[in-house]
Amino acid sequence: MRGVATGIAVLALLGASPASSQDGFRIVSPVQVTMGRDYGFPVQGHKLTDTILVVRPPEFRFTNNTPRAGLTASYQPEIELFDNNRDLNALNHTGTTSFTVRITERVRLNATDDLLVTQDPTRSIPGSLIFLPRRSFKQNMAHVDINYKMTRRNTLSFSFDNIAASAPLNTAAFPGTSRVRSAGTVSLARTFGEKQTVAATYSLLNINAQFAGASYEGELARDLTVHLAAGLLNDRGKNYLMSGQVGKRLGAVWVNGGYHRFLSIYGTSVPGGVPVGNDLVLPAGVSRTNMYEVFSAGVSGKLSSRVGLELQVSATKNNSGVADRDINNISGRFKSNYGLTERLKIFTDVQFYSQTFNVFVGAPIDRRRYLAGVQLDFSQRPNPVSTFPEQTKPTQR
Repeated sequence: MRGVATGIAVLALLGASPASSQDGFRIVSPVQVTMGRDYGFPVQGHKLTDTILVVRPPEFRFTNNTPRAGLTASYQPEIELFDNNRDLNALNHTGTTSFTVRITERVRLNATDDLLVTQDPTRSIPGSLIFLPRRSFKQNMAHVDINYKMTRRNTLSFSFDNIAASAPLNTAAFPGTSRVRSAGTVSLARTFGEKQTVAATYSLLNINAQFAGASYEGELARDLTVHLAAGLLNDRGKNYLMSGQVGKRLGAVWVNGGYHRFLSIYGTSVPGGVPVGNDLVLPAGVSRTNMYEVFSAGVSGKLSSRVGLELQVSATKNNSGVADRDINNISGRFKSNYGLTERLKIFTDVQFYSQTFNVFVGAPIDRRRYLAGVQLDFSQRPNPVSTFPEQTKPTQR
């Protein structure tokens, strides 16, 4: 197993070349090779434990920009290798395509399409609220919007979203056939100062539901960010949705905390994103009874020019209406890294997923991952060091 993984990593390194700021192909993420133990991951009704090796080649991106339009496409594979359960070896994929065009001085069109193909949806879907068994999972998210800049501060937007996702298991609660959700949205946003925005949103979904809400996004200072949102979902019954997220820099690190009340079994598709709006209700398998409350907290940053850390914890509460079948869980991660050189890092990564009851295996879930690895950066300017620490985005699990 180690020989195969080493060969894959070497091929990825040989095929890499320093990134360029010009249009064309370039590398935008480092190579990672990770090894460790995965305890209690569910597979076909069983809980398995095995030694794993994860090889993540660099993400390649293609860009082509003109004065009026821009095209970006990126792709990243991931290889999973198991020591004892070699039938679970897998090749996962993520890809994104985006297109922007300036129609007039005031009108812009944006289109994006995100693809995920994975055998480990619990780990691969950011913010997942139900820990899914190891199984083939595919999801495609498409978004198109037209923005009209009415004035220097006011922007009117019309957008369309569509999500197609394969259901995790063929059960009564989650049918095996794919589910498709789509929505049309109109929003009006007004900016205050340089980095504060208030927006009002109305969405009409293809499941005969409507959503109306308002949000505030602001950077009150270079060391304080705030996001607040609230709305009402009408789906043959009314449910209020709300979200609050605060980030504050304390010395060399950022701390964040939040509360979210929303409808979704998969959470938000954007790492670190605030789940209020269309992302709440578009994912497959959602009804108005899938109400979740999520409490989250985290710490991240660079303790020095060589040492970085990432700590995230979230707790989810759900009332299913069935005794002893509430989906209450807690998940967390602690990752630390040390830069041996400007391009080479070593890191440790501890992840845990705990759920009181899982509808797919009919029992509680207690999954733990203990990992260590090496990261090699081929970008043109690796590991930039800033005198002002920026917020660290959650990295892939």
